[in-house]
Amino acid sequence: MDLITILRQGGISAKVINDITVTLALTTPEQAYAFLFNNSSLSDPKAQKALGLDWSRYPTGGQRDVRSHVLFILAQSGALPPNFQAIEALQEARAFNVPLAALDGSALSTREATAATFVAAVEKNAINKPVRRELPNKSIDLRSMRLWPVRDQRPWPSCIGFAMAACAELQAARQLPGVTPPQRLSARFLYRLARKGVITSPKIQQPAYQGGGLKQIDAAAVLNVDGAAQEGLCRDYFEPGDEANNILDWNKVAQPITAAAMADGKARKFSVAGLDFPDYQSRPPGLARRVYDWLKDGKPVAVSIAGFADPQKPSGNIWYDQFFWNSGLLPLPPPTHIVGKAGHAVCVVGYLRNVPGIASPVFPGYKSFPGFFLFRNSWGAQDFARQSPLAKEAKGDWDFPRGYGLIPAALMEYFVWEYGVIQ
Repeated sequence: MDLITILRQGGISAKVINDITVTLALTTPEQAYAFLFNNSSLSDPKAQKALGLDWSRYPTGGQRDVRSHVLFILAQSGALPPNFQAIEALQEARAFNVPLAALDGSALSTREATAATFVAAVEKNAINKPVRRELPNKSIDLRSMRLWPVRDQRPWPSCIGFAMAACAELQAARQLPGVTPPQRLSARFLYRLARKGVITSPKIQQPAYQGGGLKQIDAAAVLNVDGAAQEGLCRDYFEPGDEANNILDWNKVAQPITAAAMADGKARKFSVAGLDFPDYQSRPPGLARRVYDWLKDGKPVAVSIAGFADPQKPSGNIWYDQFFWNSGLLPLPPPTHIVGKAGHAVCVVGYLRNVPGIASPVFPGYKSFPGFFLFRNSWGAQDFARQSPLAKEAKGDWDFPRGYGLIPAALMEYFVWEYGVIQ
């Protein structure tokens, strides 16, 4: 059965069918399921409005929102191939447990590195190369007065693409006059083209790139040469071939990058400045202040952060922490925690000197860095930070919607592995 027939038989309204097949330009059951599954923010009326949708007037008996109802109908239709039927199981099994994109692995081959090891390396380098490290009292929020729905990468290991796309979106919007909502740019475009560059080079032999990993430098090369295409020309649903480790599997996807998307991307190129710290011994001091200064200049910053785990529970790490998922506050790793196998990249969009009810965490041996960096995550707006105590600051002068999180300034100083700033 075709997509429209499935939706009609499932009782979906003609208006919603038109939104799915015309406005969203989804043409097959597989395409519709993958796109809707990977964009949970489409349950949010604000996200719908940004895409020209309106599903708020089409209830489904109070049991499911329209998006979830369509997903259920498609899953039950029998029209999806096995790889799409198993997408939810894949998400559960993976749980973002992919190699840290920015971690070489060879630097840690002889012994496990702890959080204390990272801190000691930064402090040692601070003696050899003194830099400005203090953080000003002034808070910064680059999202001010902009409609910018949070997106969802799950279950694919594409955080580099989403973090870089978010930086490009906000940087481009800020250069336009007045209050302009960011234009939605394709994370898949950046991720897929960057993976092609990796799997056709010796890089693919490195552990960091197995299972879909990337470094920011790979996405930066795409932004510089191929640019950033509009998401409407390269939808952010993913296929197994996108994360392939060889060129044959990379070519086996239903929806390759189109010529129209390539042409659109080349009209929107960006250069990226940044740093990659290939091993923990080389970590410089002053990174938190450096990120703050970029934000002060109006530039969002993509950061990749290592995951640190309790040595008694090495399979998890700070990115899995339940308190973090509920609150959005990334925990500072205790000194004894070891560097884990998984990390994450996000787009930093602000700095908050003080957050009511939350004290800046400090452990013995760490310098005290007050404040928190505000980041835009790519895990959707329905699950991440759903119990955040920061729904509204006491004076009501900034908002903290679901899908955004906070990075303690000390964590930014010591544990960021890469950062990138679009020029």
